[in-house]
Amino acid sequence: MPNSSDDWKIVQKSFETKWNFPNCCGAIDGKHVQIKRPPNSGSTFYNYKDTYTAVIIKNALSYYV
Repeated sequence: MPNSSDDWKIVQKSFETKWNFPNCCGAIDGKHVQIKRPPNSGSTFYNYKDTYTAVIIKNALSYYV
């Protein structure tokens, strides 16, 4: 992860040149992973597709996308 403002400017420029997204400093994506229902979880992991899932979220810089 970038530590300085100059590093973030490099990331922003990379998104602009590679993906044509100006002023973008990162990308976020999520995925539902189907799981067995944990005991005593109620509807905590239940989703609209009638399954139980956990959500995994990841952030990425331009060269990981």
